[in-house]
Amino acid sequence: LSLPEIQEVAAIGVPDPKWGERPCLFVVLKPGASLNEAVLKNRLKTGLAGWQVPERVVFTTELPKTATGKVSKKTLRERFQGHNRGLSEGELQKFHD
Repeated sequence: LSLPEIQEVAAIGVPDPKWGERPCLFVVLKPGASLNEAVLKNRLKTGLAGWQVPERVVFTTELPKTATGKVSKKTLRERFQGHNRGLSEGELQKFHD
C-alpha cells in the first residue's frame, strides 16, 4: 500500500487492554503534503484487514535511526510513551538518537 503524501513510515506494537497489542504508526509526510489521522486510517482500511489498521497514528518530522541507518524501534517506543503523557513534538524529539 503506497500513499503519495507519505515520505517514511514505521510501525510498532503498543499495549492494548483488549488485544494485548495493537499497531501504532509513526508517519513522516513529504514536504508540503497534508494528511490527517482519520483520512490515513480510511485509506488504510481499503487495503488492510480491520485488525491491521493502526489504533494510533503519530505524525513526526523524522524517524529516529540507529548508527546503521535503520529505524530505531526502541526510540519509537520511548516516543510513544511520551506521546501518551502529552509531550509536545519538541519534547519528543529529545528521544531522537
